[in-house]
Amino acid sequence: RGRELSDGIKIVELQDSQSQVFLELQSKGLKGGGRFGQTTPPLVDFLKDILRRYPEGGQILKELIQNAEDAGATEVRFLYDETQYGTETLWSKDMAQYQGPAFYAYNDAIFTPEDWHGIQEIARSRKKDDPLKVGRFGIGFNSVYHITDVPSIFSGDQIGMLDPHQTLFGPHESGQCWNLKEDSKEINELTDQFAPFIGVFGSTKETFKNGNFPGTFFRFPLRLQPSQLSSNVYDKQKVLELFESFRADADTVLLFLKSVQDVSLYVREADGTEKLIFRVTASENKALKHERPNSIKILGTAINQYCKGVPSNSITCVTYHVNIVVEDESVKDAQKTSWLVCNCVGGRGMCTELDCLADDLKFVPTIGIAMSLSTNGEEKGAVVDFSGR
Repeated sequence: RGRELSDGIKIVELQDSQSQVFLELQSKGLKGGGRFGQTTPPLVDFLKDILRRYPEGGQILKELIQNAEDAGATEVRFLYDETQYGTETLWSKDMAQYQGPAFYAYNDAIFTPEDWHGIQEIARSRKKDDPLKVGRFGIGFNSVYHITDVPSIFSGDQIGMLDPHQTLFGPHESGQCWNLKEDSKEINELTDQFAPFIGVFGSTKETFKNGNFPGTFFRFPLRLQPSQLSSNVYDKQKVLELFESFRADADTVLLFLKSVQDVSLYVREADGTEKLIFRVTASENKALKHERPNSIKILGTAINQYCKGVPSNSITCVTYHVNIVVEDESVKDAQKTSWLVCNCVGGRGMCTELDCLADDLKFVPTIGIAMSLSTNGEEKGAVVDFSGR
């Protein structure tokens, strides 16, 4: 049998004694007429190219935190779960390999319809439509494929699973989505398939019955053997190294975020025992509790004005104090650091070349600088110079 692709190539599949498949190529575009045009690479090849450009390590966690920030979330939790779930009632027997150890990422915001569309459009970040969004499901999100082959999302009343290999849900199908209410019959029949979404981050059987989860979490089953997408294999040790890589500079991660105030890392053993291994929180000085919210409001107004094209011949600068508290299982007492943060936004019309560049790239000309005020003998600072990617 055969099928014709959009570029005029006909694929003929034949089976010989060794069940081999060969391709017969028939060009139609160069003989006086017919289909002609450029094509896109297969999904797996496209993602492999992204993985070559985006490093693994703690940067993956930062991408997920930035997505939560853009959604307006205030809390992010990461969990490594060693639980081995059942494999009897699954969508297909091929799903069994994804019922074991997994890495989870939770935040307390809910997917919008735009988010559900955006996460499916890997070649185009919907951030381009909103310069205030730094990384909302842009290309960088796909760095999670360093860890997994089948990421899944649970948010609000929907559960979605992605399959870039297009082998689990049917030919040329790169994913599947279920609505908790409309697909409740199938969900109830596939109890093992959806068990990994119960008993984590407050999700219960009652959540499924009510048809709504008040937040979002991603589940990334660890890649246990090399695949066409990546030869990178993950186990508990590599996840803990991922956590450690993030921990190295976690005290500065929250400094320039406007929404996310709390990031924590957990491990759940195979017997269900769960423990906190690391947490970092940001807060205002009690004596200056309105300073940071007011500064962020002023900054947001300046950025909105710039995006709307409102002329300004001045730079908007705000300065505020932030307290960072780090809790580490290996350290008895929590560590507190005070910071002074300064953020600036350029005015529209101050530099025509800069405005043109910002509009082209969908960036906003901002810069942020932070200086540690703690007197522990260590001089430390941080800088950020983008409002878009």
